[in-house]
Amino acid sequence: MAIARRPARQATAVLLRVVEERPYEEIAAAMGCTEATVRVHVLRAKAALARRLAGLRLGPAEPTEENGKERVS
Repeated sequence: MAIARRPARQATAVLLRVVEERPYEEIAAAMGCTEATVRVHVLRAKAALARRLAGLRLGPAEPTEENGKERVS
């Protein structure tokens, strides 16, 4: 998992914010740091994850026969 490859504090912050949708204030209290520090951890983790995703080669989206909707191969 790409998140697990991030430094521990970045991984914790981004999981709590993005996956669990916790408010920054609550994350800061749980991590024992300021809200600004949490925001930096989330920002850096999201940027690193975006760079990693950009490096993946994805095929073009193709419609499926079952529903005619696009699917990523």
